[in-house]
Amino acid sequence: MYYEEKNIDLKKLAETSPYTLRIDWDNIEKNVGFKLHENVKNFFSRIICKEIEFLTTFYFEKFTQTSENSEKYSNWLDDYSGICQTSLNPLYSLNNIEKIIKHRFEIGGESNRIHIGNFFLDIGQVSILINNDNGNIEWCDFGYGYFEVYEENPFAVMSADVQEFLDMLLSNEKLIS
Repeated sequence: MYYEEKNIDLKKLAETSPYTLRIDWDNIEKNVGFKLHENVKNFFSRIICKEIEFLTTFYFEKFTQTSENSEKYSNWLDDYSGICQTSLNPLYSLNNIEKIIKHRFEIGGESNRIHIGNFFLDIGQVSILINNDNGNIEWCDFGYGYFEVYEENPFAVMSADVQEFLDMLLSNEKLIS
């Protein structure tokens, strides 16, 4: 089953309950070779659609929780606050989900993170990821140059909860008129 050709927006994604899609997560975990965090399942079990694109007002302070790493990169994106193009990538098909999930982990860098979207700022693309160990939703600037060693890239936690993250994006969404 592939996505239907209809406009799915951020609001629809945020309002759709997790586990709306009936997915055999045990089989997927067996095929990918490891357990998936509940937040990974939460995000990918809501809806089937193509990439969701929207404008959001990106504020570094709002999109970064306090942590040792966020303090290390506390001013990394300060100059890039403002309206930016944002994309989220839910499942586009129920066929070969294990391959889709494996590929999303590969896009997430050589780490235990899965890629779910991007912010497109003046400095370029900043990835949106879910940490499979603890479920945190993080941003990471792989463009900094250390794709192979995740921790050597500027990154920080945005939220520990998928719904909270989607609601945060929705509250900062800018409608295109």
